[in-house]
Amino acid sequence: MSKLCVVVCGCLFLLLKGISTLELNSYSACYGILHENFLKPSCSTGEKMAVVGLSSLAKEISTSCPIQIVAVNASTDRCCEYNPIDCIIRYEGSTYRAYYQKCNGNTECSIQVSWVPTTTCNQTVYLARTNYMKMDYYCISNQGLNPCSSLNTKRQQSFPVEPWIPFILSNRIFILHMLN
Repeated sequence: MSKLCVVVCGCLFLLLKGISTLELNSYSACYGILHENFLKPSCSTGEKMAVVGLSSLAKEISTSCPIQIVAVNASTDRCCEYNPIDCIIRYEGSTYRAYYQKCNGNTECSIQVSWVPTTTCNQTVYLARTNYMKMDYYCISNQGLNPCSSLNTKRQQSFPVEPWIPFILSNRIFILHMLN
């Protein structure tokens, strides 16, 4: 049993060591009727995404940002970029699971930007509904996803492990897909 503990602890150490050097990526896009109204996050070849956050956001009314982009040449870059003062509505829970599943474990994905009412934010300050979405994710090397896959042990035991294992590190929750 002690050898098994050493192997498991060693695997966790290697995995966490790799996580600590990861860089958080973000991708944002505006709501609208054009081809630009998609979140299109991506990782390099040999990497997969681990989504750690998905949000719908609204700018302050004073920014004059439109709720919906309708013109091809509209200069809306500032309206689609994250600002910490924006009204943020996090996509959490089982209702939004499909959004996460579409990207987690893939090299790239595409999600159409949607909107939600901003009733939880000050309606005199923010747009009545969100006007852009933002995804935060890590790109993890395919080899870094399962540091224990090549370990050989004398005892053949099977341990039930969920395919999505949460790790809490530096006050963030990482959800890593363990490859078989």
